Amino acid sequence: MSENRGGPNGGPQYNPANISATGGAGTSGDYTGFRYGQNQLINETREAGNAALSKMTSPSLTENMDLPAIPSILDETQYKDQTIMDGARIGGGAKSLKNLPRNPSDDPDIDIIRDQYPIMFAWASMPGTSRETARFVKYLGEII
Repeated sequence: MSENRGGPNGGPQYNPANISATGGAGTSGDYTGFRYGQNQLINETREAGNAALSKMTSPSLTENMDLPAIPSILDETQYKDQTIMDGARIGGGAKSLKNLPRNPSDDPDIDIIRDQYPIMFAWASMPGTSRETARFVKYLGEII
């Protein structure tokens, strides 16, 4: 009977001396299978290269640069008079359509269009909106 190597069919994957504690094949990482005398030379070169890489330190990209600290999201704002909606297509920002001056009108329909125009403008600006809808919303913007 053959020697028991630790597995059902005696393969190397079942040999306890060949299995790593961290999983996998448990080999040392050495190259094998090259011509006679080449395995040792290749493995020594690999080890020397790995040792050299582990000693290297990469320079920081911001080394010797005076950069301001990156603000936290919880820091106080630098622009206290500016709303958080500034620049938004809808909302109370500086570019908001609600902040435009209104022409006086006796027509209640025009007042409704003025109130709903920011929503219609955002709808007309969305991808996939038809050209006719965008033209109509632009027309409404001209009459209000």
